[in-house]
Amino acid sequence: MIVVKCLMAITVWFNESFSSIYNVISDIREADTKGLFHILCSHRNPEFLGIAASHVSAVEPSGVTGEGYVEYCLEMCKRYEVKLFLPTRGAIALAQRYVDFIAIGTKLLSCADSNTLDIINNKARLYSNIDPAIVNIPDYKTVTTVSEFEEAVGWLKERHSRLCLKPSVSVHGIGFKILANNITEYDCVMSDTGTKIGIEQMQGALKDKTVFKELMVMQYLEGAERSIDCLADNGSLIRLVIRLKSSELSYIQRFEHNPALTEIAKRLTAALRLNGIYNIQFKDSGSTHYLLEINTRMSGGLHYSTLSGLNIAYWALCLFSGQCTESDIPSPNTGLKIAKIPAAVVLGM
Repeated sequence: MIVVKCLMAITVWFNESFSSIYNVISDIREADTKGLFHILCSHRNPEFLGIAASHVSAVEPSGVTGEGYVEYCLEMCKRYEVKLFLPTRGAIALAQRYVDFIAIGTKLLSCADSNTLDIINNKARLYSNIDPAIVNIPDYKTVTTVSEFEEAVGWLKERHSRLCLKPSVSVHGIGFKILANNITEYDCVMSDTGTKIGIEQMQGALKDKTVFKELMVMQYLEGAERSIDCLADNGSLIRLVIRLKSSELSYIQRFEHNPALTEIAKRLTAALRLNGIYNIQFKDSGSTHYLLEINTRMSGGLHYSTLSGLNIAYWALCLFSGQCTESDIPSPNTGLKIAKIPAAVVLGM
């Protein structure tokens, strides 16, 4: 049971994030029947959707980065008396100054320390730093030149029938391509999803650059995809929701009971000392689960997981503000099918 330990609401700050934060804040406010939390949301865009769901909002500076942005955040925490800060923008720079936030009474709910965040946010570095005894990693090669690309394709084609390509650093699957053996330029342009490209076409595109940003040429994983929303406390996994995504209907997902993936998530959490709210994505090949990536922030589908009966964001605020204990946090329901249904909301005049 939640015990109210303060007379005033606890100010929680979500800085610049993605539009799905609207749903996350809405879910928190619906669950917060005791009025424990006062939500601050900020963004460089004053019309950002998440602002409409918050108690109070602020417009972030556009041209400020690095240490300048950290100083801005420290000043914001003082001004609004922020007790919990869940950052997305500038997460690595903010994590480097963790003790400065503690000194002013703000708990920075970072997924990991700054060095670990830097590793995780680069998929190639994450793969190379993970013990293969913890989780299966797909075969891959990193490339920055055309010759490296050609060599990687040759090496991987000997081992796998289908290949794909993605940037080492990206979000929302931006830059992902399936590498096809026989595909015309017309088919590349007219592809339904825009994710297919011929190997020869890719070679031609890359030849325009002597050196290009790091790409990963990988085995293509043809099986089921799962997104796991996690809540942890300094390396100890507390709760998770496993969402199995439909291969045919992308808007349908199912909450799954999967002991094998739960154990892998526990091992990854412990090995990387993950903390707060984060997301782990897996994809199968045959019966084998492979790690795709770890998102060191709330996933875009976190509000889907709330439908399992476990409102991860709300319980994270309760836990890290001292308003509940781990045993108070419910376990999710499994077996339910869920779907995304677009909805319209009034934001004002």
